[in-house]
Amino acid sequence: MTRAEFESKTFEEVMEQLNEEKDDITTYEMLKEFAVSKIEEDNLFIAIHILEAINNDSAEWYIYDYCMGTLQTPSSVTCKEDIEHEFSFDD
Repeated sequence: MTRAEFESKTFEEVMEQLNEEKDDITTYEMLKEFAVSKIEEDNLFIAIHILEAINNDSAEWYIYDYCMGTLQTPSSVTCKEDIEHEFSFDD
């Protein structure tokens, strides 16, 4: 993606593309489902970690590497500037 394409797309379009291409871009709903699955597995520490993060920093989109467990905290993405670093522009 070029910088011009990035700039011309809406925030939602950019996030949907990233969600398809990258494993660490996720949604509020996906994080919530992940927390529920961790509760069902009795892995409460990770569930609490995720739930506290999304409760304290509410958004529709997040950056979170599911493999990292509690070593990474989900961080909200609320504008294109929050994820600009995810692209290496081809200009």
